[in-house]
Amino acid sequence: MAGAIYKVDLNTKKLVEDKNLIYLIIRSMKEAIKVLESLKITIEPSKYKTLKLYPNFLLYRIFKKFLGSEFVAIGLVGHAQAARSEMKALSEGFLKLAEQSSVRIDSLKKILGYI
Repeated sequence: MAGAIYKVDLNTKKLVEDKNLIYLIIRSMKEAIKVLESLKITIEPSKYKTLKLYPNFLLYRIFKKFLGSEFVAIGLVGHAQAARSEMKALSEGFLKLAEQSSVRIDSLKKILGYI
């Protein structure tokens, strides 16, 4: 999600209005889950594994509401603002990990490229 927040210059109103970017978040999260599962890495909390089961149109509605919340405006944006170099290091580490799998990560690469 951090990549999407940086893409819109930390403006959550722009993020909520960008349908393509919200769908990119969803696809990239599903790709990340596939990477972790393919490498037999435990996903915690385990409820995140269920994201792959929901259709994208339903997740879009959920994410649109969540991304427009005060929690995102204060918490996630504040953290993204304060920790961009940390986000970059984490994203680079995950991409290296993903290279060990055979999962296609086109969406993940795109969204992490915004960091």
